[in-house]
Amino acid sequence: TTPGGADLVSSGDIVSVQVSATEWATYATLKCADGYSASGCTSDYLASIDAETGKATLIGTTTGYTQLFGLGFWGEEVYGFTNSGEYVTIDITTGLATEKETITSGFWGAGTTTEPYVIVD
Repeated sequence: TTPGGADLVSSGDIVSVQVSATEWATYATLKCADGYSASGCTSDYLASIDAETGKATLIGTTTGYTQLFGLGFWGEEVYGFTNSGEYVTIDITTGLATEKETITSGFWGAGTTTEPYVIVD
């Protein structure tokens, strides 16, 4: 549930990412089940997902964006993609998103590798 007590559901993608040589983390974007007009439900949320139990734990109190349908990871960054065409980075410690760019068409998902290749010279 949200800090205001509303029930949450998935708003888009879920992504598991390699964060160290032996450790993985899973993140998802969530929204209020009753929509964005419900009390305390003005944006989507970032949550960490326990891969063993499926339990979601909210990170922070808002992303600041709605309809985060796409979620991806590259390097040390989590990226969000909205239905309105916003491309954002999402801080995995605060849950806050920062806009990088807006394009004219919206996103309905994201596709990224969970284990980025490292090129060594």
